[in-house]
Amino acid sequence: MFSQQRLLSWVTVTLLAVTLPLLSSCSLLVQGKQPVTITAAEMRADGVYLGQGQATAHLSKGESHTITATKGNRTACAAINYSISTTGILDAVGGCLLLLPAVGLASDGAWKLDATHIYLKMP
Repeated sequence: MFSQQRLLSWVTVTLLAVTLPLLSSCSLLVQGKQPVTITAAEMRADGVYLGQGQATAHLSKGESHTITATKGNRTACAAINYSISTTGILDAVGGCLLLLPAVGLASDGAWKLDATHIYLKMP
């Protein structure tokens, strides 16, 4: 039979094993999409027609995007790249110390889009 102290240590280890990966990877708790405002005469964001004038698209933070505006035979394009966010940096530093926070770097929450407003001037 288990002693009370041994049982308590097993419960503690089990709780830590389950909660530590979830609590230490902050990027897993951050939203994976970021709003980007696009202004142009006519626009398309990643192949999705958003309308004329100004629109806001919620784009995935963990990948690059291309925004295209067309009017007649004229086309304007802009690229939105991504970089590591503050929570991603914290997870990277925590990953060096504890290894588990590095799991958060695989999520979109570890990244941010480099632009939040795109203005496309038609040629």
